[in-house]
Amino acid sequence: MANNYPELAGSYSMDEYVRDHRNLFINARARGKRGKSRFMLTAKKPLAVFDVDHSAAGVMESTAFKELAADMGFTNDDIRVFPFYYDPALQPECKAQWDAFQDQYVACMQGDYFASIGIDTQDELLQMQRSAWFGMDSVMPVEYKNPNAEFRNLFKLYHKYGKNLIVTTKMGKEYVNKGAKGEWTGGYVPKGFDELEEYLSEVCVELYTCHTGEQNEDGNLVEVFAMQIDKCRVGLGPELVGNVVEQSNVITFPHLAEMIFPDSNVEDWY
Repeated sequence: MANNYPELAGSYSMDEYVRDHRNLFINARARGKRGKSRFMLTAKKPLAVFDVDHSAAGVMESTAFKELAADMGFTNDDIRVFPFYYDPALQPECKAQWDAFQDQYVACMQGDYFASIGIDTQDELLQMQRSAWFGMDSVMPVEYKNPNAEFRNLFKLYHKYGKNLIVTTKMGKEYVNKGAKGEWTGGYVPKGFDELEEYLSEVCVELYTCHTGEQNEDGNLVEVFAMQIDKCRVGLGPELVGNVVEQSNVITFPHLAEMIFPDSNVEDWY
């Protein structure tokens, strides 16, 4: 059925809206040294990295990452790093750092220069924000209403400005409450802002390492990076959930983006 809609400022046809919003908001979670910073650094360039965890520099200087960067055709000059340091015991310092983050993050979102923005890691960023608001004080849950809204709204800028947003999240041991210390279930859960996992991000992947079954020359099992897609609500969407990739050289932002949007090419996301 044809519809002759009036010209309404700020409105799009659905085809136009989908075509003009070919960007991704990915939450990459992992335990330590499983490749989450590496994955984030492969996002489409130019890339702004908000480094609160201070892992990115070590990754960028590694031989393996330099080889990957050469294959993908980018250099360190294509990445701009915004480092942040905070001590939860020093609330004024935390507030100054948090205010600086908000100013720089919004400027990168609004500007035309960066194609992608990375936050490494969001759980450290959340701790910096909480320390800016409350220092070391214990507060009632109701007191988190305003800081939660502030944190949430920063992520929602993704929808307004059309940048790719790649957020890394650390994972910690999952405990059940049995006794004073609790009992480890044997599993791991994401740290940080709960809404990021369930509501805000479009794609969630878990990065980990696994053994190929092969042995190296020292007789040790070869270990490789792996990635599982746990959530996807854009592109192919649920069809991709549960997919596992075990080739380290394709556990990158461009290859994942091509999986999500199969009518695109890997090079479109460089």
